[in-house]
Amino acid sequence: MSLQQLSLTALIALSSSVYAAPYISFAVGQGDGNDWTSAINPSQTISSVSQANKETAFTAAVGTLFGRILGAEINYTNLGKYKAEGIEGDLKAIGISAVAQLKLGSLALFAKAGGAHISATSVATIDSNNAQQVVKDELSKVSPSYGAGLEYQITPSIGLFSDYQVFTVDAKNAQTGLTENSNVKTTNAGVRIRF
Repeated sequence: MSLQQLSLTALIALSSSVYAAPYISFAVGQGDGNDWTSAINPSQTISSVSQANKETAFTAAVGTLFGRILGAEINYTNLGKYKAEGIEGDLKAIGISAVAQLKLGSLALFAKAGGAHISATSVATIDSNNAQQVVKDELSKVSPSYGAGLEYQITPSIGLFSDYQVFTVDAKNAQTGLTENSNVKTTNAGVRIRF
């Protein structure tokens, strides 16, 4: 038996014995950009910051479990458009994550961690020397992301889930020009369809 035939036989045997569970998921929820908008304009008032807490976020993902516990997921998340005192911002993320789950009957606890390519645009209007100044910033960077959640499997192919995700997003302080780390968080509810 040649090396090519042996490799092909081993690949076929391995692929038939590996448990794979591909899925797609869709979720909608609430984005929290308070940390991000506060980093851009630290002098904004509390009432203004709370406005940034009410943006709709949504996620679409494709993933698979390579065994009964570990898997991988590619996702797109629209983190929302945020408005606070003198600030408007729009954030999106495309990410890849390692996924781990623990099945407990019809329930599953899951966690994920990975990286996301964050696209953020912010426009801040600040008072500088008794005059208003508009500061625009665009960010395109790969940053860490992580999250956890709970899924209830209705049927073998359909599950309902809720999760909490955190995306690390750089924010450029409109007053000092310094870049600071901040977080944008999402709380979602959605459906996962397995094939």
